[in-house]
This record gives sequence, structure tokens and C-alpha cells, in this order.
Amino acid sequence: MTGPLLAARLAGAIALLLAAVAVLLATTGPGRAAREPVRASSAPREDAALRLDRHGRFPREAIPTVDRAARTMRVGGMTPSRIRLRCPAATVTLGTWCLDRDVRGRGTYPEAARACIARGGVVPTAGELVGAAPRVRLSSRADDRPGSALVAGDGATDLRELTSTTITTRTGSAAAGGPGTPLPTSLQYVTVFDNRDHGGFAGAVPVGEPERFRCAYRRRQLGPATPPTPTLVSVAARRGPRITVRADLPRAGLVRATATTTGRRPVVVAFGAARLAAGRRTVRLAPTRAGRRALGRGRRTAVVRLTLRRSDGLTGAASRRTRVAAR
Repeated sequence: MTGPLLAARLAGAIALLLAAVAVLLATTGPGRAAREPVRASSAPREDAALRLDRHGRFPREAIPTVDRAARTMRVGGMTPSRIRLRCPAATVTLGTWCLDRDVRGRGTYPEAARACIARGGVVPTAGELVGAAPRVRLSSRADDRPGSALVAGDGATDLRELTSTTITTRTGSAAAGGPGTPLPTSLQYVTVFDNRDHGGFAGAVPVGEPERFRCAYRRRQLGPATPPTPTLVSVAARRGPRITVRADLPRAGLVRATATTTGRRPVVVAFGAARLAAGRRTVRLAPTRAGRRALGRGRRTAVVRLTLRRSDGLTGAASRRTRVAAR
């Protein structure tokens, strides 16, 4: 057999052997895994393929926000919802200002002014109350509609509200108050009533006489939000180590709890996480393998740290020390 013919047959045998190996690997190795169903998820996961949305695009949650972009989404530590101008709670928005939904109580002109200033507002003018009559249930006469106005329950007394608009019934030095009369009867405030949602003037009352009042406010920023700091009520540690934490949560959110040993080389010995509503809740921490190995047969001091993360990203935390053991 000549040399070229022998080399050709040898090359053919090697090719046949390689083809057989490829078939064997396809039926027993990665090929079998390729025939198994592929897991899909709408959120990024290591063991699943990412499912596209109905438009054939990656979901927004799958694209992480870089650190610089995350910082630019806040101004002075505030999110857009905290920067946006808004009205306080229990008020009605009236363009650029706000008005209490209900009366604050009864008081003289100075008492009403001080009460509104203490809440960050002012006593509304007569024009503001009359203009707000179609939107707000103002005090009114006994014959007005209870569904749209505030009227006396027994129907015997007409109601009206104090305003910051004042008039004087006298002129010159006779109208001025003195040290003994800081609230002269000649100085009076205009009162307003609902008048079937049209607003009406109910006359004037001396500034020293009490009347029903409410406060007006400017729309303002809420400012930096207060971290939702949880309060640890109790921490019970059992062998394992299995730890049960009871805490008061001021807001709903994602709760994470870790128990970490103290010392030069801290080790997480237990961990737990849950999404919980506000109120007194219980979080159970399961032991970790690294924690069991680190504890061995002894007991060590661990710091239990519980964090509460709201949907807007604001996080509060609380911690407490406890003794833990693996056996």
C-alpha cells in the first residue's frame, strides 16, 4: 500500500471516530440538557431566561439604574413626589392654595389667627371663603342643604364662619384700642356663610367674640421624608440558631432581618425577609450554614438588625444584641 493511500484511509478513520464521539456527546451530554424545557421569568434570574414584554422588548426592571442616574433622580435627598407642591392632609386644593375641609373650632380673632399660624396657615379672607363656597362645605343657615353645607343639627341656629377681613365702625382716635382695651368693639371681622354654594356675607362681629373658623394654606413641598424606622419589641433566640423578631412597623414595605456575630470576622448566622404591612409583625430568621460552622458548640453575641424599605426606596433600621448558639 502506497503512502498517500494509507494517509487517506487513516484520515477517514479519524473523521469517523470524531463523528461517533460527537453523536455520543449529543445524546448523553449537553444535548440532553438542550432538550429540557427552558425556564422563563419576567424578572432577571440566573437560572432562567428573560421573558420579553408584549412589544418584544426587555422589561424596564431588567435594566439596572447606574449609580449616577440613581442620584440624579433625587434632589436634596427628595424624590419627585416629595418635591411636587401639594396641600396638607384634610384640606381641599383650590388652585395655588388649600383650605381646611372642616372648621377647626371656635375662637376669637386673635385665637383663630394663632391657631392657624401654629399649623403653618392663616385665617382666610372673606373673598377666599366666598369663592370657595362651591367647593367646600361652609357653615350656613338652618334652611340650607346638609349635603353641601354645615348646618345646625336641630335646625334652630344659623351658622357662620370667621374671616381675616376686618372693618371698623368708628374713625379716628375713637377707633383705636388702648392698653386696657386691645380688642375694641369697634374693630370687627366679616363673617361668611354658604348660601347654597354661592357664598354670602353674614355681617360683622367684634374681634373679641368667638366664632367658627378654619385655616387656609399655600401649597408646599413635603420636604425630605422621615425614614420609616421600625421598633424592635422582642428578639427571641433558640438553638439552631433560629431567631424570632417582633417589631412595630410604621409603614408597609420589604423587611430584612440579619443576625451577625460580633468580632474581627463577623458572620451572618441567620437571615429572614418578608414583605409586610404596617403594624406589629413577626419576622423569623433561618440559620445559615456559615453561621452554624462559625458557632460550633459555643455561644456568641450577635447583632440582630432589621431594616424596613418602603416602595419609594426610603429605608429605616433598628438593631439589638442577643446570644446565639448552634446546638
